[in-house]
Amino acid sequence: MIDLADPHHPNYTILSGRDVLTYYCLEQFRNVSRTGPYRVMHVEPAAELLSFRRPADWANLIYVRSQHYQTSLIGNFQHMRDERMIELMRTERVTFAAFCHNGALEAGLAKCGRGVNVDERIR
Repeated sequence: MIDLADPHHPNYTILSGRDVLTYYCLEQFRNVSRTGPYRVMHVEPAAELLSFRRPADWANLIYVRSQHYQTSLIGNFQHMRDERMIELMRTERVTFAAFCHNGALEAGLAKCGRGVNVDERIR
């Protein structure tokens, strides 16, 4: 068992070279990316995929902004890709959610090298 939100958990070493899912917790992505996983699938609210033109997105936009989620997740991942910190394999909208205000982005990322500091790019 690993507490992915705990950056000092002793079992992180088992993630090296493996596929990892991080879900609705950017701290999980930050912590996991330091361990050198083979691939990370990260699910997180992404304001960039939402639109005021779509009534179904209104609850998501209000929720993302009220919870102070960062509003440029895709942009930050793209910048990290451009800086060769990660390989951004895909970004797409998740078409299901537990609640109407929980729409999210699924990002497939690879080759998050050991020692890469993603904290500087994702805030």
